[in-house]
Amino acid sequence: MINKKLWAVLGTAALIVSAAIPALAATEGAVTATVTPQNISVTVSPGAVAYGTVAIPSVDLVPTGDTIINANNNGNVAETFNIKGANATGTTILWTIFDGAPGGAAAYNYNHKFVDCGIGDSTCTTVDAANNMTEGYETLEANIAAGSSDHFKLRLSTPTQTGGDTSVHSTTVTVQAVAF
Repeated sequence: MINKKLWAVLGTAALIVSAAIPALAATEGAVTATVTPQNISVTVSPGAVAYGTVAIPSVDLVPTGDTIINANNNGNVAETFNIKGANATGTTILWTIFDGAPGGAAAYNYNHKFVDCGIGDSTCTTVDAANNMTEGYETLEANIAAGSSDHFKLRLSTPTQTGGDTSVHSTTVTVQAVAF
């Protein structure tokens, strides 16, 4: 009888213990992750300006109609626009873009400048001082919001001599967009 009572007590204790321990099982949680690819983009218009036929030397020439150039942030993040110039090619004589005073033989240095009007100033009512461009990038304008525009003008000073090359000279101004 003692054995029966002992087994009854032990059996009852086992039931109580097993009822008190919850069943263990794996659980899950979820994290939703989203990503938007960064899009860096700039468009420039108009895509060309003309200074026309000019005397040599000429200082701070204005393109025909004093053209205002629009650089638009077509990306989806704030951007910084950088700008650089380039050498000007003719038939035989290369004009070298230069940060100092224009010169003649043998370097034929010329200046190409940009005048920043600022973000959203499409009429260029307020302009910064003219900055000589080089073949390296420098900041045109920083922190331009997506969908916004910066406006600028160009100025050109010719070399003091042509070296006999009176052909049309062409150059390029490049605007680069980088994330702000």
